[in-house]
Amino acid sequence: MEIHRRIAMPISCLIFFFISFPLGLVVKRSGKGMSFT
Repeated sequence: MEIHRRIAMPISCLIFFFISFPLGLVVKRSGKGMSFT
């Protein structure tokens, strides 16, 4: 169980990063577009 916890934590962080990074880029692009208008 401890080994599973050690492996699952970094993997979940990586998954969260790969999901949130593109979403952040999209939000930044739309935010810039909204600020210029």
